[in-house]
Amino acid sequence: MPLKKAKTDRRIHSPLILKPAFYTMKTIKTEFTFFAALAFVSLINSVLHATPFLTIDTVFVGDAGNAAANSSNASSWGSNYGYGAVAYDYRIGTYEVTISQYTTFLNAVATVPAGAYQTDLWNSNMQTNLRIAGISRTGSGTGGDPYSYAVLGSGDRPITYVSWFDAARFTNWLHNGATLEASTETGAYNLNMATSGIITKEAGASWWLPSSDEWAKAAYYDPTLNSGTGGYTLHANQSNSMTTNTIGAAGGANYRDGDFATTQSNSYLSNQNYLTDVGAYGDTESFYGTFDQGGNVLEWNDATFGVSHLLLTSAMKRLGKAYG
Repeated sequence: MPLKKAKTDRRIHSPLILKPAFYTMKTIKTEFTFFAALAFVSLINSVLHATPFLTIDTVFVGDAGNAAANSSNASSWGSNYGYGAVAYDYRIGTYEVTISQYTTFLNAVATVPAGAYQTDLWNSNMQTNLRIAGISRTGSGTGGDPYSYAVLGSGDRPITYVSWFDAARFTNWLHNGATLEASTETGAYNLNMATSGIITKEAGASWWLPSSDEWAKAAYYDPTLNSGTGGYTLHANQSNSMTTNTIGAAGGANYRDGDFATTQSNSYLSNQNYLTDVGAYGDTESFYGTFDQGGNVLEWNDATFGVSHLLLTSAMKRLGKAYG
């Protein structure tokens, strides 16, 4: 999740329009709602922790103080300007958060859940929906028979079926060291067992869900455009065009272009997995080096609308981390 300052009342429009991910696949859009990409912006954490269970690859997003998208520097957008300005340097997840990474998280914090807020970190659709599966769960969640979570299929695909609160708990866990003892309830977000409402990022967070500006900058901003004054491309591939969903093709992404990327067929099957491994489109990174911000799954961010948090068309996919 890209790390940026929290936007507690930001209304997101442009990312939902600009990202050619699965938003064209209306029949499966809700199934691909996940916390897949955790972008993270965080200050270098000076607190000493035990060896973390996992690490998240990140890229540096510099060029602090860049202008927001406007009709001059983002003419290909057509409208929905106003996003992408970030006054500070930060780091953001190179890839969407993967099934393997989330499985590690579950096995660390949710084997004997203390309440629904931990039990619900796993969704049964992660196991039964073969279009995105997933993660299996066995056991009864007791001290004598704890839950055990295992990867189904490729663990390098993005995690799906996570709520904003699941994503926030994952970031808290990272913030607190990503160990067996690391809390999921405080850190970047003071959740205290909450599963609904609006929670804003705490000062000093080391990992967090990206703001709409942090996310958009990492995806679309290129400081070399417009004779070096900077600008925004339409897609997260350093280009204003997206012409293919063939896996591995330069400039491509996992989106439905008549046919699905994984099958190259327009048939939507109940036993076919439609997610691709993160980074499968290896020559399709943004200027700063992120992958899959233009496809695969929806992503959570820290913006809100009314009483709910919002999704970006590719976000909890990516984590934000402070840079220092």
